Parts: sequence; structure tokens; C-alpha cells
Amino acid sequence: MLIHLPGSADADSGVDARIEVSGSVLMTWAAKTAALCAAEDLDDGARLRLDLPVHWMSLAVAFGAVCAGVQPAFTGSDGQAPEDVDAVVAEDAAAAVPAGALGLRLALPRDLSPVRAHPDEVSAADVDMAEALLGEADRFADTPRVPAAASLADPAAEAEDVLHVPGAAVLARGPLQARHLAAALQAWDEGRAVVVCAGDLAAAAREAGFSA
Repeated sequence: MLIHLPGSADADSGVDARIEVSGSVLMTWAAKTAALCAAEDLDDGARLRLDLPVHWMSLAVAFGAVCAGVQPAFTGSDGQAPEDVDAVVAEDAAAAVPAGALGLRLALPRDLSPVRAHPDEVSAADVDMAEALLGEADRFADTPRVPAAASLADPAAEAEDVLHVPGAAVLARGPLQARHLAAALQAWDEGRAVVVCAGDLAAAAREAGFSA
């Protein structure tokens, strides 16, 4: 399960109300993403830079991509973005993409309905992911190749924006990093939930029903 909590009324929380994404729904969007990666020739060894915030749909997309054998890349905390990538998925329709790389544009939803066209004009050379995902299968064509969390980052490493509690991994909103995806993969592998929040992680864990 993936739980995305809203923030205060004046915060950019990413969602308008508490969202609970079941495992089956998460797998549906992951499968669609994996199929889209295959359709765009993003397969084994291809590098996809994820310029997205921590959000339930971002995690579903990242999960689907790695299950397709794609290598995820992230903009560092120093703002340095890897240029040696085959594609970039970004929320900003005008975000720069390295020469020769495919631009994927994803308008992140504020509710549980992720299929909506990007509100800004998307270049003809880019892909509006919401529209493209609609036409993809909602089941994996083959058994998904879920990578070990440790192959992405140390899922147990201490970080201010990741908290492990009994039953869940709690992630703070902010730029998506390898440690967030690793923590999510570890939690799901252990049968725990993932909680996305804006604010105090321990308080969010309690709000979501987990002891911190």
C-alpha cells in the first residue's frame, strides 16, 4: 500500500486529501509504465532521469521503469543533473532535455485519478505520459524484474527525509532521489506500506496509523 497525506492548506502537498493506493492499483500504473518504456525502446540498460517530486504517482512510474530493466537516474542534491541519459521524465513541460534524449512529461495528480493531459503545451517531440499510459496494458507482459533495494541505494541509511517505522517507510515530499525509491522497494518487499507526507515524518506516521 502507498498512503499520500496532504499538507497544510497553504503548502504544496501534492494532493488535496489523503490518498490510499492499493497494491493492485500501484501495480497497474507500474505495468503501464513498463509497457510505455518498452514501446519507447527504453529497455535493459537504458537510463531514465526522474525529475519528479516524491509523490505516489512518481513512485509508481519509477517502480514500473525499474521493473522494465531501466536504470534510474536522479538530479543530485547539488542540482547537478546527469546528462548521459536516454530519457527524462519531468513535471515541467518546458524542462530542458539533453540532446538525443526523449522527453516524457507527467502532470502529477492531486487525487487518485492520474490520467489527465498536461495542462501546459507539450512539444511534439515529447511524450505526454498521462495520455500515452492510457493506451498501455495494465498488466505486466512478463514477470516484473524487481531490483533489490540495495542496488539503488542503502535503504537503511539515515536521512532526514526518510523514516522507517514498524509497518511503513515514511518519505517527505521533495525531489525524488534514489534513497526514496530504495526505501519504498524495501518496504514493499517486507510487506510494509509507504507513506508520503509534507511535514514531520513521525507525526505523519502516526496520522497514517503507524507507531513512530
